[in-house]
Amino acid sequence: MEEDLSKEKAWGLCFYAQGLIKIHPHQPQESRLDTLVHELLHMACPGWSEKKVSKYATFLAKQLWKDGYRRPRKTL
Repeated sequence: MEEDLSKEKAWGLCFYAQGLIKIHPHQPQESRLDTLVHELLHMACPGWSEKKVSKYATFLAKQLWKDGYRRPRKTL
């Protein structure tokens, strides 16, 4: 779900118990992909350290971006 996270000073948040991920909408698309992967890793691997999550999220997001994965543009 997208939500303005300016007050939290975060690009993304994972609420493991609720199975919820919030993504700040005002970031470049490549950064958004990294944020989404990062929060998904928090959800999938709750025991991982922040350093490990960041390392793997950036690696995966870069590979996905190189392969052409993009968020579809929203149509009105």
